[in-house]
Amino acid sequence: MKLYAPRAQVLALRAETLAAKEPAPAALLELAWHVRQEEPQLAMRLLAQLENTLHEAYDPSQSSMHARAALIRAELAWLTADFAEAEYQLTVATAGFVAAEDEEGQGDTWLLGSRLAHDQSQIERREHALAEAQRYYRRAREPYRVLACDVWQAVDHCFSGNAPMLAHASQDAWAQYPEDPALCGLICYARAQFDFLSGDYVEAHMAFEEGERYLQDAGLMRMMISCIVNAGGGMGNLGDFETQALCVERALTHARPRGWPQAMGGCLYSLGDVYNALGRFDAARTAALEARQWLLPMNRSRIFVAVVTFLAEVTLRLDLPEEAHAEFEEARLAAEEGNQPELLGRIRVGLACCLSALGQGASALAMAHQVAQDSEGFDHITNQMARMAIARILVQNPDLPGPPEMQAPTPALHYLDELWQTQCHVPQWSPEDDLLKIYAEAWEQAGSIAESLRYERMRIAALNEENTRRATRQIAATSARHEAETARIEAEHQRQLLATERKRLGILESLGRIGQEITATLDPQDIFDTLARHAGAMLDVAGLRVWLLQDDVLVPTYTLEGGNAVTMGRDVPLDDPAANSARAAREGHEILVETEPGQVSATHIPGTRHMYSSLFGPLMVGTRLLGVISIQSARPHAYGELERLVFRNIAAYSAIALGNALNYRMLSVSHHKLVEAQAELERHASLDALTGLHNRRHLMLTATEHIERARNASQSLAVLMVDIDHFKPINDTYGHAAGDEALRVTADVLRSCVRPGDIVARFGGEEIVVLLPDTPAALALNVAERVRVAICANTVEFEHARFNLTVSIGVATWQAYESRIDDALRRADQALYHAKAHGRNVVKMDLIAATEIDH
Repeated sequence: MKLYAPRAQVLALRAETLAAKEPAPAALLELAWHVRQEEPQLAMRLLAQLENTLHEAYDPSQSSMHARAALIRAELAWLTADFAEAEYQLTVATAGFVAAEDEEGQGDTWLLGSRLAHDQSQIERREHALAEAQRYYRRAREPYRVLACDVWQAVDHCFSGNAPMLAHASQDAWAQYPEDPALCGLICYARAQFDFLSGDYVEAHMAFEEGERYLQDAGLMRMMISCIVNAGGGMGNLGDFETQALCVERALTHARPRGWPQAMGGCLYSLGDVYNALGRFDAARTAALEARQWLLPMNRSRIFVAVVTFLAEVTLRLDLPEEAHAEFEEARLAAEEGNQPELLGRIRVGLACCLSALGQGASALAMAHQVAQDSEGFDHITNQMARMAIARILVQNPDLPGPPEMQAPTPALHYLDELWQTQCHVPQWSPEDDLLKIYAEAWEQAGSIAESLRYERMRIAALNEENTRRATRQIAATSARHEAETARIEAEHQRQLLATERKRLGILESLGRIGQEITATLDPQDIFDTLARHAGAMLDVAGLRVWLLQDDVLVPTYTLEGGNAVTMGRDVPLDDPAANSARAAREGHEILVETEPGQVSATHIPGTRHMYSSLFGPLMVGTRLLGVISIQSARPHAYGELERLVFRNIAAYSAIALGNALNYRMLSVSHHKLVEAQAELERHASLDALTGLHNRRHLMLTATEHIERARNASQSLAVLMVDIDHFKPINDTYGHAAGDEALRVTADVLRSCVRPGDIVARFGGEEIVVLLPDTPAALALNVAERVRVAICANTVEFEHARFNLTVSIGVATWQAYESRIDDALRRADQALYHAKAHGRNVVKMDLIAATEIDH
């Protein structure tokens, strides 16, 4: 029985076994073995079914099957940190395999025993168990399992920096079992940990993501969850907390249904890290406490020590030094008993900071000095932390003495200068916020306000630079939210002001109805019609005019006389000394104009009715002038104090309604622009900048849609993996710019060879993937050959260079039982590998696709 199996094989076994009316015991056992982490509940059901079958027809020769079943139960207990049950089941399994003289099975028990020992920080037992596993595997002539032990050992030693061990295991794995998902996934995990610990977080993130894909394919779900969490941690260290939070969320979707302490603890630890980075220390402490609770059964493991150390650091940030000191002591004890020396320096620095906060400055300084001395020359990060702690302790305790050779004004500045001189030789180093903050405090303590301000300005500049990078991603959304909120607040403020005014006037009921109707619409024409109707019902209105302000000019927009529309009249500049409308706008209040019968107003428009009473009022929202409204009556002295109050309130309601309408119009335009900008950003986010092809992210998203469509319509779906032959020599001979031109030419040819509905995407480097919906294997092979020939026929011309291109192509087809495109891509990549191995400039199909053509 294989130690690990690729997902495709497990899915095929699953379908065959579960479809059988009476599956064979061997099939039940094999499926349970391979889904033990992917589907633990299914594994338990299969074991129960297997036990019933074996019980009905007991055969002593089946002891190996019973032992394998016990080994599965041991692993399930290990995953839930039920170590006592795991040890018991491991003993049962060992006895069964010994009775059956099954050396492969005995090796498997020792391998699982090494995982049990690892989680309990029993280092010597772990190393012995791996050695015993290898011994039994060699006797059983199982080279794959022997190599698996080497790889697991490299994983175990990745935190101690044993690079030669990883290099040896990697070389053997790639040479003997290339693309094996379990071995490749574990190697990616170990390599990513090396990159992470060395500060290369981008490389670590990529390696963890690659490991995640491999490990999921191998069914090693616990390690896969660790990859997801650590991938997020790498991006978090780069300040991309959004990606880190998404990784945590994705990891929790796998961890929560399984309830595995190590997985849940890791996820919650990472979640606490996100909260801590965002300054939400209470939430960070809550997450860390929950992580600690999950990990208590593993209270000597490395992750337990790391979580409790993080918990103590957050607690200290919350100014709870006594609680933090107790938590650091718990972490120290766990690290010492669990043999985790690489974390002790960080813990001792934390203890020193606690002592300083508790008023024990001399003891704190002595401990920090000891950590700095112990880490000098081999642990740069711990040494830097210790030196920072020394400076912080000396700032908190200025009476403590400095070294005899000190030349700086204060001991704190002496150690800060030493740290600065050490760090400035590191390539691309820039001082962090904490260092600059302590510098500013130290110089202020030394009495130099100018130097303190200089470092504070440097700190502010560093913070601003970091904040600018984070804020860029949020500008569009924040802008839209801000505009909408501003309009809402302004409208709400005006409604409150006018409600108060209505109460003061004593005509709240009638004006309330008018206000509700006027402000119920965002169409200016509807507002004007409603205004005219209500003004005519409550006042003597023979004519009504509305001017709207445009560039310091009042433009006549709505004019009624006797219920009918009349000539609009002329535009009125705001500075027109003779226009009453302009005067009302300038003075900001209503103006009553009365003419005695027989007199002709100087502003009368020939051909219109004579008006003897006129009110002009500004349409204002706060201090914002929108326009002017005027009502006229053919009666002399038609507008007394009450009418003027009603007019004032109607004008105010109208101003709010017009303000809302104009704000809505502006917001609609802004929203439309933002939507267009977002669409453009999304379009660019889905394209490869060099070739103009779709990028890998777009391919994976689109593939999911095409898989669903193909499944629903019972259609085929094919994948071409295209790789430019001898690409590196092109770069080496003609330069990278020529290589870029070769990629562009290849992309153009590919676009010309496929249908509009086909997807062409740059997958990475010189690899391009073509997704062919509704395309059977035979037709996909024809398309691939057409592409190959077309590319051969092209010549790349770049500057003074001319060269021809060829490509190798792997062809694969998606299978209906696959939920994702990853397996088809992997098979296409394997076919591409065979094409390269057969001389390049050829098309090769994977076995499944070739079988489809044969049938």
